[in-house]
Amino acid sequence: RFLNPRLQLVLCYNTDFLQRVAGNDERSLRERALRLAQEAMQLEPDNPYAKARLGWCYIRQRAWGQGETLLREALETGGAHADNVQQCGVGLLLCGHVAEGQEWMNRAFRLNPFPRSDYFGDMAIALLVQGEYAQAARQLELAADRSIIYPAMQVASLALAGQPDAAGALLETVRAGVKAIWKGSSGPTDAEVAATIFRFTPMKQGEYSDIIRSGWRKAGLQD
Repeated sequence: RFLNPRLQLVLCYNTDFLQRVAGNDERSLRERALRLAQEAMQLEPDNPYAKARLGWCYIRQRAWGQGETLLREALETGGAHADNVQQCGVGLLLCGHVAEGQEWMNRAFRLNPFPRSDYFGDMAIALLVQGEYAQAARQLELAADRSIIYPAMQVASLALAGQPDAAGALLETVRAGVKAIWKGSSGPTDAEVAATIFRFTPMKQGEYSDIIRSGWRKAGLQD
């Protein structure tokens, strides 16, 4: 009957937090997140945070249009809350609106003088896909997060910025991170490592994911 517990559980189930405990087969967690987000919307249909959470559920399912619509609605009434703005900005970035998403993420920095480390990591993704490789790498140094996403993005940034040795060393950390959550009888292969990262951070525009993959390949990932 309560909204906030549902929103917190959606955030938990719909990120890679639990996957570090529960493994790479996240389908049931994604389904549970979607159900809880839909329940939250039924409780408070106009709540911007419920809209943002449900929008992200759709993005992770690659239902880009539904996700983008909800994120934009969330920003209309929840544009003064830094974490909500940050979440929506990253979502718009993944939907292919890189410049616009970056503007919203910059707004989140202005709203929150003490941002979480994921603010820096997500901003780095925007820089990376726009070709600002060295700047993305510097930004990712500030993303002190246990997620496997940001080290993977740092591998691409370093390799494309002309630091293949540093990228290759960090790549082993990424491989180990995916292996730690892997439930398959064998593997993960490099292709499965790449697929796992993109399940956590799906991108609508193929050219953006191609940039990241090119960096991984320069570092030695055979995807």
